Amino acid sequence: MTDKTGTKSSADISALATRMEAQVESSFSGSDGNSTWTTDAVISTGNAPSNGEHEINIQPSSFFSAPGVLGNVDKIGGNQININDSISSLTPTSTNSNASFERTAAHEVGHAAGLRHGSGGLMEQTRNSNSLEINKSQIKDIVENN
Repeated sequence: MTDKTGTKSSADISALATRMEAQVESSFSGSDGNSTWTTDAVISTGNAPSNGEHEINIQPSSFFSAPGVLGNVDKIGGNQININDSISSLTPTSTNSNASFERTAAHEVGHAAGLRHGSGGLMEQTRNSNSLEINKSQIKDIVENN
């Protein structure tokens, strides 16, 4: 994870990485009937990503093409994840709109894994979704796309 705003300390970036790891592990683990899936997330700070790793950037609001964009990826299934710094202080319990750092980070990881909007739950394109999870069919899509 890299700070592209130039305003975060290494401790700030480490704290964001820890929050993102916890949410990705929670969002991308679950069960449905006889199926169970788990995810281990490791988010490094301060180093350029190695081959096969995702580049995660905390970006200033001015980076995004339109006002109010909370995050994006370079492409569906791509390797670059960008998260708007304006939500770095928002947690799922500090905001009524669910436009939190954790939800946005996990949502963008879903895109990097090949998921699109409209596939339900975490992947709904809305600030008002209260879902932080993906489902069995989304896990199947990730496995088939990667």
